[in-house]
Amino acid sequence: MIFRAFDREVVFTDVEASSLGKGSFPVEIGWCLDDDAGPDSFLISPSGEWDTEFGWSPASQAIHGLRLDDLYRDGIDVHEAVQRLEAVFAGRVVASDNPSFDDYWIGMVYEAARHPRSWTVMPLDDVYTLAAAAGQVDAATLVRAIQAVEAIHPHPHRAAPDAFRMARKVRALADVAFRNRLLDPGGSAGGPVPRA
Repeated sequence: MIFRAFDREVVFTDVEASSLGKGSFPVEIGWCLDDDAGPDSFLISPSGEWDTEFGWSPASQAIHGLRLDDLYRDGIDVHEAVQRLEAVFAGRVVASDNPSFDDYWIGMVYEAARHPRSWTVMPLDDVYTLAAAAGQVDAATLVRAIQAVEAIHPHPHRAAPDAFRMARKVRALADVAFRNRLLDPGGSAGGPVPRA
């Protein structure tokens, strides 16, 4: 399902970073536009402008599981990263559960590529509000639906699955049939919830 807000499609994004401290830089960007199609992501080869020694945290590496060698071997450069992001994000609402950090890290990619950006990352909570209104969800059901998605889709701290998880939460709020299957998987609501 592709969710719409403010008359535009919503794409959910997540960014993994080298650390949460000063000098941090993005290491992986993921997104999900359509939870039926699934998420996508890429690793970013560090820009020469980023201080990889100062900005790298072993604690963050332990959380996301990515090593600096992985980025140099499998990552794309900032110019290709911007091309891919523009193809997906331009003209859409971009939502994140951590908008200030994710917007900052994505901004670093654009700055390193010397490319202007016409969009910013907005809070996922704003999209939750719109989705809950569209699906006529009361506060208690909202909490139950989000908890049900979290139980099925844990938080792996990798960009693509984390973006997918956000898209599924919004679908659980906006799509009544999906929510009914989610909250009553063995009942009369029409079959199991796809796990993707």
